[in-house]
Amino acid sequence: MILKKTSNNLSEEYILDLLLRKDPESIKLLYDLYGNLIYGIICRIIKNEAVANEVLQKAFLIIWDTASSFDPQKSSFLTWALQIARSSAHEALWSKKYLELLSTKSRECNSLLPDINVEDIEVKNKISQLSEDHQRLLEQIYIDGRSYEEIAQLLNMPFEQVSRKVRAAFQELRDLLMK
Repeated sequence: MILKKTSNNLSEEYILDLLLRKDPESIKLLYDLYGNLIYGIICRIIKNEAVANEVLQKAFLIIWDTASSFDPQKSSFLTWALQIARSSAHEALWSKKYLELLSTKSRECNSLLPDINVEDIEVKNKISQLSEDHQRLLEQIYIDGRSYEEIAQLLNMPFEQVSRKVRAAFQELRDLLMK
């Protein structure tokens, strides 16, 4: 069942439905819902405002183009979108254009530029209610910008175990947000 939007609360399901139908409004709604978070993750990796903005655009285009490949059995929509953003940012680090921009005097990326909204604060409050293990995992992914592979190496854990723990952390967070 696709949920409809309500006043200021848009569901991922509603946005995904629009993306699948290639409705141009979906990108605007996706940006309104997750733009600040995705930009912040990209900035933690890129550190260059001009490149970060390009990567943000590229990530949103990839999300638009590949929405049909999203599998809710494998991850949440946000996790999937953030993985696309992180992959795009890491790819940009190795591009010629990025190296050229580093030699110019472009502004340093500041992930604090986007406004913090009430929903972001609510999510942060809910994250602080998670178990310590789950808090640490989500911080490593979304604050430190680490991949699952990096976390697995850091914690000396198999990739699959990290993946299961992250999924459990998101389930716990989702349950808290639904209360």
